[in-house]
Amino acid sequence: MAAFRLQAAQRLLYTPQLSWRDLAFCLLQKAGRLGFDRHLFLISLDCFSDAGLEGFYKNLLNAWRLLKITRSEESQSTQSLFEEHLFFNPIFKCEVFSSVFLSTLFFKAGFTKLGHLIDFNLFSWKASRVLTPALNIRSERFLEKVL
Repeated sequence: MAAFRLQAAQRLLYTPQLSWRDLAFCLLQKAGRLGFDRHLFLISLDCFSDAGLEGFYKNLLNAWRLLKITRSEESQSTQSLFEEHLFFNPIFKCEVFSSVFLSTLFFKAGFTKLGHLIDFNLFSWKASRVLTPALNIRSERFLEKVL
């Protein structure tokens, strides 16, 4: 059964003109209320809730969990690092980035990738006074500790 699910995942990720791709991505975006589709295959699924997924797609992700996915750190360019997702990402080994509370706040505000938190003019983190209103957080100190 897992082999068939992995074949479906392979088709979903690599077949360019797949008739059911848009529907599948729409259904995958319901997973954990994160809004991820193909990115679900890159994040760490160990601490991830698949609540909201239909049975077939739960099985698809469970089959994907059987694989041990590794990415070499040498292949990471600076630009691709800015495209990395903040939450449930095995590259960022920090418990803060596995928090459901914080992930919900950041996702609602549209801050889902590392590059969303960088001020490219100063090449540093965006100021907490800029991020707190967007995240609907009152305490700048709390956000400074997170960043």
